[in-house]
Amino acid sequence: MKINTLIIKNTSILSEGICLLLQQDTDYQVSTMSYETFVATKKESLQKHAIIIAAFPVEIANYKTLLNHLKGLELPTLMVMPTSTISDFQQIVKHKIKGYVSFTSEYEELTDAIHAIVAGATYYAKDLIAQLKTVRKQTTMKSGKKFSTHLNISKRELEIIRLLQQGLQSKQIAEAFGISDRTVAKHRENIMKKCKVNNVTELLYFLQKNEIAMPEFD
Repeated sequence: MKINTLIIKNTSILSEGICLLLQQDTDYQVSTMSYETFVATKKESLQKHAIIIAAFPVEIANYKTLLNHLKGLELPTLMVMPTSTISDFQQIVKHKIKGYVSFTSEYEELTDAIHAIVAGATYYAKDLIAQLKTVRKQTTMKSGKKFSTHLNISKRELEIIRLLQQGLQSKQIAEAFGISDRTVAKHRENIMKKCKVNNVTELLYFLQKNEIAMPEFD
């Protein structure tokens, strides 16, 4: 069965290009609508479409109005944006839009996004996900570094805390680092003293309460 697809057209070359590509693809039944007609159309009339695609540059004057309108409709929507930036992503999430790819995304990624959204899932551009992972890693490293500096936690102690978070026992930690059980016990004792906790459960609660994430080590 063909996917009933509505494309909100504007004057950009991109929206024209998406129309042409999907019209040539036998998986899609494509219809188009101008921005003005779209915002004037009732939700009930739009629900026949499996997905709405909007390819709007941020610079277009009615971009924010469009986002607000889409949020109110709560229909399966894919935004195609000029770039994949975290600020754009935050706007998309804020307006409850389930899909987001960039102008540089390949056609295969566009169709993957369409199929995911039609199936009720979300889809965000691969290069955006890579950016988010990098930011998360940097935030984690800063969090762990601040924590270790403030409480004078050594690198080895940080490594042990990370393994404790993963549920490893002292014997397993000793084997992982090639050290004795007694050495691990000493490290654990120092960790508890520095964090002012009495056991692993309290330590994990302390880390969670203070939103402290352990960095990854090579």
